[in-house]
Amino acid sequence: MAETYKLCYFDSRGFAEVTRLQFALKEQKFEDCRWTREEWGPDSKYKKEAPFGQGPYLIYTNNGETVKIGQSHAIACFVGRQLGLYGKTNLDAAVIDQVIGLYKDLIAVWMKLRSQAPDDKDKQEEMKKKLKEEDFPKIFGDFVKLINANPAKSGYFVQNEISVADIYIYDLCYQLKVNDMFDAASKFPEIKTLYDNVDSNPKIAAYVKTRKQTEM
Repeated sequence: MAETYKLCYFDSRGFAEVTRLQFALKEQKFEDCRWTREEWGPDSKYKKEAPFGQGPYLIYTNNGETVKIGQSHAIACFVGRQLGLYGKTNLDAAVIDQVIGLYKDLIAVWMKLRSQAPDDKDKQEEMKKKLKEEDFPKIFGDFVKLINANPAKSGYFVQNEISVADIYIYDLCYQLKVNDMFDAASKFPEIKTLYDNVDSNPKIAAYVKTRKQTEM
């Protein structure tokens, strides 16, 4: 029996999009299960089905055995390894893990903007200014260090090809720009090269062109 993937998440890009992009790149069939905000209530069938009562989650079946995987990064990393997008060596995997760790750091400081003083416009502007002028440039500078450390000098994080790390940063750049938070590609040439490399891949381009347009 062939292996199957069912990815379950809100009807948005959000924390499931890195995995969807990987599926698109490798032309891996999967069931894209989505729900609305209204369907995600206390009695939601999806919430009851989710391993930790959270989305996204992945339902993976292989040879009749079905496993549920929760947590967006665990899902993305599992799929990355399954599809050959986690580098070729343990050192490659270590680089990818560092990229994902820095990504988590950036998301954490961005989420503070949404959760702290949401009704205080002056405070929000002060925090946004710090993000744009200090936090985001610092972390993207760290991404650039890892790109430049790649012995292949290919513009990717590892080897001469797209890995899950490149997809993480590709999606992050898109999300930050459409939310008017930070245009990393215009400030860091190495990030622009990476973004363009991923964006110009025919399979990625075809997916992005036809994917459902959502707020997040």
